[in-house]
Amino acid sequence: MFASGHSVSIFTRWDDVAEQVWVKQRRGAGREIADVLASARHADQQVHPVPGNDPSACTEQLGRSGSWADRLPHFRFDAVPNAGHELQSEYFVPRDAGPAAIAALRAIGAELRPTLMTSELRTVAADALWLSPFADRDSLALHFTWQPDPRSVAAAAARIEEALRPFEPRPHWGKVFTPGASAAFPTPRRAEAIELIEALDPAGVFANGWVRAEGLRSR
Repeated sequence: MFASGHSVSIFTRWDDVAEQVWVKQRRGAGREIADVLASARHADQQVHPVPGNDPSACTEQLGRSGSWADRLPHFRFDAVPNAGHELQSEYFVPRDAGPAAIAALRAIGAELRPTLMTSELRTVAADALWLSPFADRDSLALHFTWQPDPRSVAAAAARIEEALRPFEPRPHWGKVFTPGASAAFPTPRRAEAIELIEALDPAGVFANGWVRAEGLRSR
C-alpha cells in the first residue's frame, strides 16, 4: 500500500478498519496502485482525517493537481489544521517491524479510542542526521491525534510506549511522550551529538531542564 504513491497515509482508530487511505503522487508517475486499494471505495467528495469533521480546511483532493507545497500537507496553510485544538503523539519504529508494531497497537486499541481522534500511519526513508528519529533506518511512523485531555493523553502515551517497547520506538520531540522516552532508544550517533553540543556550548547556555532530563547533555 505504501508503494502506491509518493506519499501515502493510512488513517485508523485501531480497530479492524483502515478508515481512509490518502495517496499523493507526482502527476504522470505511473505508480501501480496496490490491489487492496484498487478495489476500495474511492472518495467522491473532500474528506477530513478525523471522521465527521468539516473538510474545508484540507488541501485539494480527488485527483486535482497542484504544487507539492499545496498537496503534500493535509491542511491548507490559510486554514485551522486538523481539529484545531488537540494534542498529538508520534513514534517511529523500524519499517520491517511495522506489521508486528501494528498488531501490538491493535491489541490495545480499545484503551486508546476514548482519547483518540484519529491515527495516521506513513513510512519515512532513512537519513544520516545524528539525532533524527529516522537515523540509519527506514521507518514506520505511528501518529496519534488526541482529545485535549492532558492526563488521559499522558496515560495513553505510556501505554503505547509499553506496547512498542520491543520495536525500539523513537518519539517525535515536538509531541507528547513520557519523560526519558527519547533516551531509552538512542539514535546510533547520539553520543557524538552530545559531545559536539557540549563542545560548542560548554556553559549550557542553550540547555534546559528538558534537554538534561532527556540525556542530551551529560552535565
